[in-house]
Amino acid sequence: QGDPSAAEDTLRTALQQGQKVADIYHALGMLYLRLSGAKDENRNEYLKGAISEFEYEVKLNPQSFDGHLNLAKAHTELEHPNEALREYETALKLNPKVPDTYIGLAVLNNSSQRYPYAVKYLQEYIKLSPNKGPGYALLSRMHLNMREYAKAIETGKLAAQTMPDSGSSWYILAQAYSYQPTKQDWNAAVDAYQHVIKLVPNWANAHYELGRALE
Repeated sequence: QGDPSAAEDTLRTALQQGQKVADIYHALGMLYLRLSGAKDENRNEYLKGAISEFEYEVKLNPQSFDGHLNLAKAHTELEHPNEALREYETALKLNPKVPDTYIGLAVLNNSSQRYPYAVKYLQEYIKLSPNKGPGYALLSRMHLNMREYAKAIETGKLAAQTMPDSGSSWYILAQAYSYQPTKQDWNAAVDAYQHVIKLVPNWANAHYELGRALE
């Protein structure tokens, strides 16, 4: 209902009354994880709070898939790659059929040295997830970073088709069209950047890139 303070007070009261069970710690962890999404000056403190609560949860219930997965997400946001990897791998062992684990591992491996691993994880995410768009978008971005422009365009098209209201998907696709070193497709880039601006009118970079493409 939009009252996180009351939610926290209720959960803390339950703990004070001796209900120190995994579900209570999980609820507190989710509360702090959600609050960290505001990206304000308290973001890191909320993430640290989420980690603390999820650690209590998995201590009480080591088989909690959700506990390990959310612990991995919080560690990723705080740029603790080793801890995040450990928790993602634990979650994967507990339940290899959940797509969120694979996209989390792909984000964690998103570097030139570990590019093949990230691609493998994204392919698994796309195979398992009913919502394939985020997987296509991230895969397109990875191909673009690796200067594999044809693959970036192919997966970018799929991302835009599956998430037509996502400005980010259209932006990646437009970059793939316009950044090719030998055969830029400026007409396709203009069309994609216009989609971005229609969806996100105040995106300055999109306006700049559209101007460059038109020029």
